[in-house]
Amino acid sequence: GLDPSAAMEPAERASILFCYGNACAACAQLEGDRSWYHTAVEAWRAAVELAGQDQGPLLGQLYQQLGLVLQIIGDRVNDTDCLEQAADSYRRALMHISRRKQTLDWGLVKYRLGCVLYKIDMAIGDDNALREAIHACRASRQVFDRYTNPIRWSEVSNTLAQIIQVYGDNVRSVPVLEYAVKCCVAALRVRTPDTSPLQWASIQNTLGSALFLLAKH
Repeated sequence: GLDPSAAMEPAERASILFCYGNACAACAQLEGDRSWYHTAVEAWRAAVELAGQDQGPLLGQLYQQLGLVLQIIGDRVNDTDCLEQAADSYRRALMHISRRKQTLDWGLVKYRLGCVLYKIDMAIGDDNALREAIHACRASRQVFDRYTNPIRWSEVSNTLAQIIQVYGDNVRSVPVLEYAVKCCVAALRVRTPDTSPLQWASIQNTLGSALFLLAKH
C-alpha cells in the first residue's frame, strides 16, 4: 500500500496512497493500535508529494485527514509538536476547500483548527494561538448556524466560549468575558437537560467558569 507501482501516473499513485491511508486509519480505530495512525500519516504525506497543485479537491481531503489523525495522536500522547502539525495541515486544507462549494467541510475544518489551537495554548500558553482559535470558531459558527445545524452550532458555541473565557482572563477584558457568557446562554437555548443532558451539563459548566471569571474582573 505504501509503494504503488511506479508504472502508474502520479495522480493514480496518490489516489492509492490516499485510500490506503484511510484503511489504516480505520484499522487504528477498530483495533486500537496507534501504529496504524502513523502508517496512515506516512501514506497521506507521500500522496501529498505526488498530487499536483491542480488537484485541489484531493489535496483538501488529504490535508483534512492528516490534520484529524495528527490531532488524535497529539491528544493521546499530549504532544504539542504533533498538534502544531495538525494545525498546519488544517490551514493547508482550507487553502484547497471551497467555502462556497464545500461549505460543511470548510466549517468543520475551521472548528477543528480552533480546537487544536486551543489545546496548543493550554499546553504552552500562546495568545496568538488563542486569537486564531477564536477567529476559526467564529467562522465555523457562521457555517453551522443555529437554525440549519443547531446541534453542531451549540457544540461550536460551547467551545468558542471556553476559548474566549481563557483569552478574556489573560487580557483581563470584561467585554470579552461577557461575550463568552452570551455564547453559553445562546447554546443553552438549543441544548436542554431533557434532550441532551450531558451536553447541557457541559455548557452549564462552561457558563459557570465564564461567570466566575467575569465576577473576578
